[in-house]
Amino acid sequence: MRRVPVVEVGREAEANGMTLTLKRVVNSLAKPRAIVRFDPPSDGRLWTPRLRRDWLGAKAAPAPGQPEGGRWSLTVEYLRGVTPGGSPDGIRVICGPWTFEFEVPDP
Repeated sequence: MRRVPVVEVGREAEANGMTLTLKRVVNSLAKPRAIVRFDPPSDGRLWTPRLRRDWLGAKAAPAPGQPEGGRWSLTVEYLRGVTPGGSPDGIRVICGPWTFEFEVPDP
C-alpha cells in the first residue's frame, strides 16, 4: 500500500486585496487535495477557491522510477462566491491569481 504524502506548506499569497494561505497538499493518486484558507467577504455567500485544472495532475503520478519530490507550484485562479440556494444572480467572483511555490521532499 502506498502512503499518501501530506506536505505542510504554510505559504501566503496576495492578489486583489485578498490573502490566501496554502496550508497543506495531500498528494493522493485517487483524490489530490489542497487545503487553502482565507477570510471570505462577509456578504452571505459561500466562497470556494478555484484551482488551475492541472494544478497537480503531472505531479500526483510521477513517471516510473522518477522521484516524487521537487519544486511544485499551485495556482488559485479565482474565488467563487454563491448565495445559498444557488441563485445565478448571487454569483460573485474575485480574480487572482494566487500562486504558491513550494518544495516537496522525496519520499
